[in-house]
Amino acid sequence: MTIDPKLLEDACDWLVALDGDTPDYDAFTLWLEASPTHVAAYDAALLLDERITAHAPKLSTSLPANDIHEATSFSFGRRSLAAALAVAIFVPASLWLTMVPQMSQVTSGAAPQSFALDTRTRITLDRNSVLKHEKGDTGQVELASGAAHFDVRHDPKARFMVSAGDVSITDLGTRFEVQRNGAQVGVAVAQGSVSIAFKGGQPVTLTAGQRAFAENGAIRVETADATSVGSWQRGQLIFRNAALPQVAREISRYTAKPVVVDPALQDRRFSGVLAIGDGRALDKNLADFMGLPRTDCGTSVQLGAGC
Repeated sequence: MTIDPKLLEDACDWLVALDGDTPDYDAFTLWLEASPTHVAAYDAALLLDERITAHAPKLSTSLPANDIHEATSFSFGRRSLAAALAVAIFVPASLWLTMVPQMSQVTSGAAPQSFALDTRTRITLDRNSVLKHEKGDTGQVELASGAAHFDVRHDPKARFMVSAGDVSITDLGTRFEVQRNGAQVGVAVAQGSVSIAFKGGQPVTLTAGQRAFAENGAIRVETADATSVGSWQRGQLIFRNAALPQVAREISRYTAKPVVVDPALQDRRFSGVLAIGDGRALDKNLADFMGLPRTDCGTSVQLGAGC
């Protein structure tokens, strides 16, 4: 695919800007969504950036001596160099053939982060979460930790899939969220439908207003309030008749220590809204809501009887 040189230069400029101290993700998203050619240009810039970084010594011998003054300046100028390479320089086929797919990682900090993966997929990553995907391939992502909300415009010719450990979630045209709570993967659907399956297992289809919990090779499905899916984007955790141990799992994504529940309370249910804040008070607020003692056990916090 031939990409306009000016557009590729713009994409390289975005690479530099997003690596800066104050990246403007909203402006970048608007630019990315403006045209499919912007997505293609940005993907090309990412690939060129990785190729140039990995093969700087070999590439430097292919360029005039005055184009690269010293090794320290090469890294700084590699993105503008990427545009020049794409348009004007023949890179030996032996270099291109040795390239392997590169993974891109998005890590959120103290607040949720939203971005467009491509023109049809928008993702909001919860705080302290990690998402990975292969550069140049926006059809599949991996939720490495935390939680993410996905808004996907369905395309029957282009499948979108999320992997989380040994669980895979395939979009069937929808808005949904995926959580990794320790060994458990939770999936909730706000609109449309998804299928969820363990590797090699039979898929289970979820529709709007359903939630599934996948753990130890089993998938449990229950009803959910579709309007509360991804409520953490609004700074809240909304529960409707949820098992107390499940609530403890989910708030543990934010608390300083994992929250566990006294085995005698495994059947207790909770309905309510918890304000996330900075996450530190979630276990205390939950204990207060339910009138339960809360004990710091050193490596964890237990609700109910002492450690």
